[in-house]
Amino acid sequence: MIPTPRVATAERRDQIVAATLGLLARTSIESLTTRQLATELGLTQPALFRHFRNRDALLLAVVDYARGELEKIAVEVVERGGPAVTQLRALGQALLERAERQPGLPRLLFAAATPSAGKVRDALRHIVAMQAGLVAELVREGQRDGDVDTALDADIAATLFVGMLQGLVLRWEIAARRE
Repeated sequence: MIPTPRVATAERRDQIVAATLGLLARTSIESLTTRQLATELGLTQPALFRHFRNRDALLLAVVDYARGELEKIAVEVVERGGPAVTQLRALGQALLERAERQPGLPRLLFAAATPSAGKVRDALRHIVAMQAGLVAELVREGQRDGDVDTALDADIAATLFVGMLQGLVLRWEIAARRE
């Protein structure tokens, strides 16, 4: 273990959240332990627990960070404006780019599909629903503008859009495991 200099609490919490996402790029959320994380950061488990009372509190902070990052992407895309179809394309591209740069993020979001119960899974499902809601609204906007067929169910299209992105990221992950 490498000794680490003392840092402010908020800064240390941010470091822990970032390290957790980094670790999630290499391990599943089910396998993630606070012991691994403490080792990764050069901290003791008690030092880690000074910032997060337990593993779920830490994971909720990571989910909150992920929600914020995804909201930033959505806001950037919507603020650029343009036709809804263009915004959908930009949203998909931006989400895939983020997944490529931060592979722990999609692995975290995939945990929403696990059968386990709890606040973390519920918060993750909320993020996925938030994404689908934005996509559905963009589809409806495209329908109002005449760019998207009105016979298309916006909610089903949103589910397919989000599922397509998740499927592509999953294919990347499987391909990376083979290397």
